[in-house]
Amino acid sequence: MRADKSVAEQEGFRIGTVAKNKDRRAVIAENGVKFHVRISKGHKTGFFCDQRENRLGLTAFTPGRSVLDVCCYTGGFSCYAAGRGKAAAVTAVDLDENALETARENAELNAVRVDFHHADAFDFLRDAGRSGRHWDAVVVDPSKFVARHDQMEIGLRKYADLNRLAAAVVAPGGILLTCSCSGLVDADTFLQTVGRAARAAGRQLQVFRVSSAGPDHPVMAEAPESAYLKAVWGRLDDK
Repeated sequence: MRADKSVAEQEGFRIGTVAKNKDRRAVIAENGVKFHVRISKGHKTGFFCDQRENRLGLTAFTPGRSVLDVCCYTGGFSCYAAGRGKAAAVTAVDLDENALETARENAELNAVRVDFHHADAFDFLRDAGRSGRHWDAVVVDPSKFVARHDQMEIGLRKYADLNRLAAAVVAPGGILLTCSCSGLVDADTFLQTVGRAARAAGRQLQVFRVSSAGPDHPVMAEAPESAYLKAVWGRLDDK
């Protein structure tokens, strides 16, 4: 039993003193891809099942291609791309050292090669852009930028900046898969933010799909924020 302090305060509940959890782990298989899951120490349950269909969908665009996974967490998209997706090369970036440790274990578990980088996503993309680096497919799946209404303006700026930097490193004709798990940001607002970011990067964006969480994540009619996950798929070209 555990709960983030700020979430507990917002939701109005309190968990009393409980015994410390050990580093409990499990190995799961998802569409034939295996993952170590740190149940007690990872974010929430230690693994984000809501991206299952999107991870699988990415593999249609990765055979023989170069892939960049930004905010990779424990390497979900990376391991899919490198293994089932038969990518030529996969680069993955995250600031969380513990998550990267598990991501490396996951790559080893699947016998795939991923070039992991411990870095801030914004800094990594800026450096990559300045160096003229490009990838055929870029995945952007950051943590929640808008957790409360008073964070909306700052959070949308973060989404815009991150996607502008990401759009700049997508090879001409390449694919950008960009996600938001902020329930307070609706799909239209996120799509418009991504579109403006692409234009700011001097790129032409063709959106060919907008997807969400897996079908085992239903949306409550009276709680639109429960449609929290937005995934925008687009093809990018130079203007």
